[in-house]
Amino acid sequence: MGGMYLELGEHKKAIECHQRGLEISRLLGDLKAEGANWINLANVFVFIGQANRAIPLYEDAIKRKQAIGDMLGVAYAASNLGRIHAQRGNYLISFNLAQSALGIFERLNHPQAATIKTLVTTLRKLTR
Repeated sequence: MGGMYLELGEHKKAIECHQRGLEISRLLGDLKAEGANWINLANVFVFIGQANRAIPLYEDAIKRKQAIGDMLGVAYAASNLGRIHAQRGNYLISFNLAQSALGIFERLNHPQAATIKTLVTTLRKLTR
């Protein structure tokens, strides 16, 4: 639902929807859904130009996803966080996050690996 609101330009409603999703997933004890809601909420903040608010959400999502063994979620959160750091010129941090995400995507034989591989190659050049 939050994604739909975001596409419609209803940013406040998208944020509220993901926050409600967090509350519901916590009540149900659904850690996987909770982590997904953290990532989705962070994505909204990035989209509306509030990356500062997204950074701690991605960091928290990585920890939560690692704790439950949801490595695909870890990879998505790490790659998204890495993109923020790249935009801020923090290329080494971005490189490390992207490289970590790439390893996971490759182990899972996930199609996102090709995109992240390109990012890693670019960041490797920028960190020299």
